[in-house]
Amino acid sequence: MCLVGVLAIAIAGCGGGDSGSPLDSALAVLPKDAPFAMAVDTNLDGDQYKALNQLIEKFPFSGQIKGSLQRQLEQSTGGLDFNDDIKPVLGNPLVIGAVKADAITGDSNAFVAAVKAKDKDKLDDLVSSQKPEKTGEASGATLYRDGNNTFAVKDDLVVFANDQAGLKTALDAWYANAHEIAVFLHNANPRNWSLAEMDQMMKDHLDATTAEAVARHQSNWSGDVAAYDRVHAQILEMADMLSNGIIAQFPNRFRH
Repeated sequence: MCLVGVLAIAIAGCGGGDSGSPLDSALAVLPKDAPFAMAVDTNLDGDQYKALNQLIEKFPFSGQIKGSLQRQLEQSTGGLDFNDDIKPVLGNPLVIGAVKADAITGDSNAFVAAVKAKDKDKLDDLVSSQKPEKTGEASGATLYRDGNNTFAVKDDLVVFANDQAGLKTALDAWYANAHEIAVFLHNANPRNWSLAEMDQMMKDHLDATTAEAVARHQSNWSGDVAAYDRVHAQILEMADMLSNGIIAQFPNRFRH
C-alpha cells in the first residue's frame, strides 16, 4: 500500500483543527487565495478520537472490526506495525486545501494535502519501507511517485498532490512570502539591493531557520545549537547587507 493510503486509513474518522507551528507549516503549502482549506486532527490519543472510539465501542463486534482493520493495514504495508511504525508519524493536523476554485466544483483535481510528521525518523523509515520511486527534487524537498500517487518530503513535512506540477507549486508556496519581501526591498533600493541578492538572502534565512526548527523538533540538541549558530551568522550577514545598502543609498546621512 502507498504512503498516501497508510496515512489516509490511519486518520479516518478524525476531525477538528489545531494551532501552532505544525499547522502553520502545513498551511504554508497553500496559496494565500486558496478557495478552500480544512485541518484534520491526526492525534489518535486526542479527545476527539477517543470520543469517536467510545461511540464505535457501543456497537457489537467493534473490537473485532478494529482489530481486523489494523491487521489489514499492517499486512498491506509489508508487515509494518501500526503502533511502532505508523502511529508515531501522526499527531499533527493534516491540512487539505483546494488550490483552484474549479477543484471544488469537480472540474479539476487541484487539491493539496500536507502534514508535519510528529517523528521525522519514523517518517523516513515509513517512506523507505514503501519503496516509492524518487522522481526529483524541488524547493529543498524530495519528490516521490508511489503508484498513481505523488508526494514530497521536506524535512518532517509531507506534501501530497495530484501530480508533480501540483507538488512543485505547493512547495514553491513555502518561499512565496520570502520572495514578496525580497521584491519589496529591491523596489525600495533597486540600485543597491538587487532582486537576485534579496531572493538569495531570504532563501538562506528560511533554509537556516527550517534546519534549526527541525533539529529542535527532533530533540537533536547539538544539531539545534549548531543550527542556531548558523542562523545567527546568517542574520548578521543580512544586517550587513541591508545596512550597507542603506548607507549607499543615503551617503550624506552617515559618517564614514
